[in-house]
Amino acid sequence: MAYDNGSKHAPVQIVKKIDKSSPVLSQACSDGDELMCKLHFYRPNEKGGIELFYEIELTGALIRSLVTHMPHVIDFNGDDMQETLSISYRDIRWRHVAANTIAFSSWLKPITDK
Repeated sequence: MAYDNGSKHAPVQIVKKIDKSSPVLSQACSDGDELMCKLHFYRPNEKGGIELFYEIELTGALIRSLVTHMPHVIDFNGDDMQETLSISYRDIRWRHVAANTIAFSSWLKPITDK
């Protein structure tokens, strides 16, 4: 996202391993299905476990592109196949879970003079 007389939203990009959701995501991209996406981000905590610390929620989301990445056959170092999804959206909500801070933006919101 950038700001130049109003916010300019760019697609959210996600890099993930190829898994059982990959064909379903490919179909949603192919069909232009409108989605609601909830992205949860985890990190290690002091107790040796993991904790949810950040969330992004997208409404009116569309998978604009899906690119498959395959490691080099000779020098793949055990890496898995991955895919990159570019997701555009109408609305976005950010939440830092531990601090409970929340923000929201919509590209439909009219630009007003400050």
